[in-house]
Amino acid sequence: MKSLPLAVLVITAACCTMHMAQAQSYPSKPIRLVVPYSPGGPNDTVGRIFAQRLAEAIGQQVIVDNRPGGGGNIGTDYVAKAAPDGYTLLSAGMGSTVINPLIGKVTYDPERDFVPIMLVATAPNVLAVHPSTNVSTVAELIALAKERPGKLNAASSGLGSSTHLSAALFETLAGIQIAHIPYKGSAPSMTALLSGEVEMSFLGIPNVLPHWRSGKLRVLGVATKRRSTQIPDVPTIAEAGLPGYEVNAWYG
Repeated sequence: MKSLPLAVLVITAACCTMHMAQAQSYPSKPIRLVVPYSPGGPNDTVGRIFAQRLAEAIGQQVIVDNRPGGGGNIGTDYVAKAAPDGYTLLSAGMGSTVINPLIGKVTYDPERDFVPIMLVATAPNVLAVHPSTNVSTVAELIALAKERPGKLNAASSGLGSSTHLSAALFETLAGIQIAHIPYKGSAPSMTALLSGEVEMSFLGIPNVLPHWRSGKLRVLGVATKRRSTQIPDVPTIAEAGLPGYEVNAWYG
């Protein structure tokens, strides 16, 4: 998997070189980058950074178009049905392109309707809780969930999203029951967590950091196999009491 981005990049560069030799005019108009989630989430953040750098590289405007809903399915379907002319791109993630087609019905075929260009970023989710839970560790959260089966609410950015998958795996490995509450993106789920509407959520580090530092949220663990260099003092969830736990979110 680590070598895949380089291989894709090399192949893409070769294809682009041949294409540009045949059509020097591309791109001759603005490019639309569809983010299938609401503004403020990790997919949106990564997409906007990429759009800015791409615009600088090609000398053409790249417009970010947020089309949330259906756990990313609505925006992804829009791109699947767009003209295959290189002017409509998808800010893709594992939710709408991998998980959703496996767990439910979607109106597109990820393999047939899309051509992968490159891996843009990988970013760990973290497990965050509202201070009202009065828990400070993963072990304490698991104990609370066992005391109150089905009573703890876990927000996600939508059905089939990486945040949903993170919570589902946590629930399975810990042997607990939690209520999944899907929202139309990471930003609404963050708002729900900050307000205390839900007790817990898996969220991207950039979205959580300011609220963690201000004491509005508590971060219990990192979802990836290794600790994050951004928050090195926070243990992985596996280290904190749930061996074998690992979820990696990617964006392309």
